[in-house]
Amino acid sequence: TNQRSTTRTNNTPTNNMAAQQWFHGQLSRAAAEARLRAEGQKYAPGTIVYLVRKSSSRPKDFVISTLESGTDLMANMIVLVTPAATGSVLYKIDSETKEMPSFASLQALLDHYKTPGSGLQCGPLTVPVPAPAAPEPPQPETSSSAVAGAESADAGQLRCEGYLEKKRGVGKNRTRYFQLTSKRLSYFSEDAGELIYSCDLDDVIAVSDIGKKQMRVITRRPFGSGPSAAAETVLEAPNSRIKTKWLQAFQDRENLSGGMRSQPGNLLREGYLSKVQSGLDSSKTRFFVLTDQAFGYYQEEGGELMGVTRTSDITNISAPGAREFKVTSNQRFTVTGAFEVLCRADSVGARNKWLGQLKLALPDSVFQN
Repeated sequence: TNQRSTTRTNNTPTNNMAAQQWFHGQLSRAAAEARLRAEGQKYAPGTIVYLVRKSSSRPKDFVISTLESGTDLMANMIVLVTPAATGSVLYKIDSETKEMPSFASLQALLDHYKTPGSGLQCGPLTVPVPAPAAPEPPQPETSSSAVAGAESADAGQLRCEGYLEKKRGVGKNRTRYFQLTSKRLSYFSEDAGELIYSCDLDDVIAVSDIGKKQMRVITRRPFGSGPSAAAETVLEAPNSRIKTKWLQAFQDRENLSGGMRSQPGNLLREGYLSKVQSGLDSSKTRFFVLTDQAFGYYQEEGGELMGVTRTSDITNISAPGAREFKVTSNQRFTVTGAFEVLCRADSVGARNKWLGQLKLALPDSVFQN
């Protein structure tokens, strides 16, 4: 049958995609957004322009990036590549709320979602963004706007970030990495992962405390990329103290360094890192905060400040391991009185995101090649 023939000829994840005008290869999210905006200007408002690129955080998977022309509504949908019983592969959109259909090729998947009512929250895919005639080199991952999981420079001042659980019912809850800035609320597959959805902060109508560890966020439009995305979202923090921190960050539009922090300056990055013990094969997990004026760490998120140094006192930044970076100061700034701290992130992408934000706060001369 035609289906068996399609399966045999599409037995690799590439499916000869280099010849497809919608496939842009290894492309950063920031570059994808720029191409979508440029193409979207050519079409009537409401047209869904799209492109397909390789996932930066999941090497075997893909991302469909979309833009509704005439608006700032963008979405990034992860396409999972899974083995099939025939020895081929299948493609399906990763949804938080429902099981999505699988297809024998990416082209078949795209053709399906071009049909009105096919299940995409953004609407049917309409116009593919043609890839440049000549392949471009991979996008650099050293600046904050290019690092996966980091909002672009025009997204506003960071207020708060971290993992929250989206409550959608038994078997449908998903833990995602959220970022709140002075302009946008976004969530990602993981820290330094793919952007799943983002909305203007002006579209957030209300944020309320609904008890225990949960808060409710109400938006003008459905908040999410899945077919069952809703305008009312319940988010659960790891504990009530962290929930309070998020609520303060939503409410405080002036204090952009966020709630429950003692470091001065504008927030650039925060999150848990392993603090590797000098000379020992051991580490402790601590919550680190970087602003444009200070770098410090806490016993836990919202907990006791354990050490801090001014950015003006930092003399050296190095990256001794794939997931590590070392910060050296001319002042003692740890509990034990050390001048340096070795930090280890959960992934290379998360480490690169820290380095990208450090580059915003420090001169190039302190970075060791």
